[in-house]
Amino acid sequence: MNSSHGSVTASSRRALLPLPAVCLLGFLPLFPPESHGLAALPAAILLLLLLLIRLDDLTSGPWFPVLLLGLLGAWPLSAAAAAPGETVPFIALWGPALLLGVCCSRWARSLAVSEWVPRVLALATLGIGAYALWQSLGGLAAQAEAATGAGLPDAVLERLREGRAFARFSTPAALGGFLILVAPLLAVHGWTSRGGARGLSLAALSAAIAGLLAAASATAVAALAGAGALWGLRRVTDRRILAAGAAAVVLALALIVGLRGEGLWNPSAEGSPWKLRAGNFRIATEMIADRPLIGAGPGGFGEVYPGYRRPGDNETQHAHNLPLELCADLGLPLGILMSAGFFAFFLGPLLRRGAVQPVGWQQGASIGLAAFALHNLADFTAFLPSILWSAAILAGLCRVRGPAGDDVEARPAAEAGLSRAGRWALVGAGLLVALVSVGGGLAAEARWKARLAAGSGDRPAALMRLERAVRLAPWEFDGWIERASLLAAPDASQDALRAALRDIERGLRVNPARPSGYALRATLRYRLGDLPGAYTDMGHAAELYPLQPMYRRDRERLAGEVSRMLPTGGR
Repeated sequence: MNSSHGSVTASSRRALLPLPAVCLLGFLPLFPPESHGLAALPAAILLLLLLLIRLDDLTSGPWFPVLLLGLLGAWPLSAAAAAPGETVPFIALWGPALLLGVCCSRWARSLAVSEWVPRVLALATLGIGAYALWQSLGGLAAQAEAATGAGLPDAVLERLREGRAFARFSTPAALGGFLILVAPLLAVHGWTSRGGARGLSLAALSAAIAGLLAAASATAVAALAGAGALWGLRRVTDRRILAAGAAAVVLALALIVGLRGEGLWNPSAEGSPWKLRAGNFRIATEMIADRPLIGAGPGGFGEVYPGYRRPGDNETQHAHNLPLELCADLGLPLGILMSAGFFAFFLGPLLRRGAVQPVGWQQGASIGLAAFALHNLADFTAFLPSILWSAAILAGLCRVRGPAGDDVEARPAAEAGLSRAGRWALVGAGLLVALVSVGGGLAAEARWKARLAAGSGDRPAALMRLERAVRLAPWEFDGWIERASLLAAPDASQDALRAALRDIERGLRVNPARPSGYALRATLRYRLGDLPGAYTDMGHAAELYPLQPMYRRDRERLAGEVSRMLPTGGR
């Protein structure tokens, strides 16, 4: 009797182990950390819970050295980075993804995981799809009208006026990226389930399709089509199913082209996404040619990008192609290695050979994971925590190692455990990454509230929030430059200007590649009477961003003033 009771207790405990991962799957799409800074705190708590639960498995086997190298080995790269401060958010993005993928890959195909995952994702997708549909039917226009004059950044207002739904995400492409990740899972689960589970999954699938059309992301639909084709060619013998799927994709693309207009189907049109992406790809290859071995540093692509822009290129932080961006950031050796690992991990569940294959909703998830991977050949959803971390959890849960009865939880943890020092090293690395993620998220929230306060004329409140932002995330350039800009008001005293100068110098220490930092420092030096220093800084800003006419104009004006200061011959 005692033995039976102990077995039930152990089974119940094992059933609860996936809970933090499943909670993350439901939380991340509803509160994406990249667009809702406060969401970083609960996401970090769930991540740490998962890390502690799986600590024994993580410190046994070949994954442990990979984890430590991945989490700690990236820090020295900041020494040679064009923008050292950008190394921190880069690690805070990819470190948790590695942890989540490895943690979840250690679970067996338990009933608990099989039941929770599709239901949680279905509920999240229902909410996201409904919100996206509301946005496309007039919600965005109403928000844009209400926000006009409220002090919001121009980029935010432009996105609201564009009319393409993005739900809780940062961009329409991000919404599309999440929906193609979960739609195949919902479709397979709805097909293979019965009763209420089927109804819930099929309702969520309908919401996902509506959300995809509202987002009007052609790259997302094309990636889903590519993943479906890979699955169909390997698994489906009835070609009528493939034909029906192809027809649905063609119809969806036709609807999106109709919604987006000429810019989508005509590559030479002004503002065509294909033309803009071609410019991004060209710039990435030029960066790689200039820095083939070490790259611009983790997260450096967006920082050195302005120096490569040509007329007609857009302003962006990402190359819209994961291998190109990673090679531009890390250099060819590390970039190729990381890109290969990325595609092997996310395409692996779909392309796996052998007797053990994903079953049930896991088979649908394998299609969604392939779509996510392919989408990053033309977009940047892998650089968004909400989507990358969700994909890492699903990929881990799809990596089945044995028959359904082979429960990895039944194996003693001490069987191949590592030393206590090794375990604490991993916990420390995970805690550090979580703290960085939380600090960055809370700092972003503080900066957002500071902008709103400054727009409404409440300068003291804005300065207080920016002070909080630079304390929470001193590695982020934006906090320093925003506080310096606010201190350097037209009526600022000399003491305030000196404080602003100290702030911008701190910002340039963490990100010496940002031209706006040198331009602001030039303005501050000019107002403090340091004309040669102002000319030098403005010249540096113009070199870093040649297409910015304001920098060239101010450099020429300062050059004229400097020349008038110099003594002339004969006088």
